[in-house]
Amino acid sequence: MSTAVERDILKLMFPENSTEAIRYVGHQINVVDNMGQGLMSLGGILLAITASLLPTLKSLASGARFFIVIGSSFVLASILCNALFVFRVRWVTQMENCPSDHSKVMDVALKIRSNKTRAYHIALTIMVIGLLCYLLSVYVLAFS
Repeated sequence: MSTAVERDILKLMFPENSTEAIRYVGHQINVVDNMGQGLMSLGGILLAITASLLPTLKSLASGARFFIVIGSSFVLASILCNALFVFRVRWVTQMENCPSDHSKVMDVALKIRSNKTRAYHIALTIMVIGLLCYLLSVYVLAFS
């Protein structure tokens, strides 16, 4: 959905209060940030567990080691994607010639929200791939 269409929908939802519409988009940005924090926590836990396995890693089957290393790499990539793009702070007031026109401010806020959401989905996909690699390492261990 385009920014202009979303802006029009918000105008319908908040016909007499554009400030409230901007606040609504701000709340949506907070939701994406909170989801990113959950993903970051999961990644941190997974890397901590993996680090505790390092002394015993040599004794594992080579296939299991491979999937643990690949899974850890994907989890780390997810954390980096999250940190660099979801948690990137960009203020609406940092716009060049910050307009007093609420429509332009709304467009910038919607673009910020959309970019954060897209980055979160990419980070989540990378995390799921990492989790699948961890799962494959368990299967390799179980069947070796």
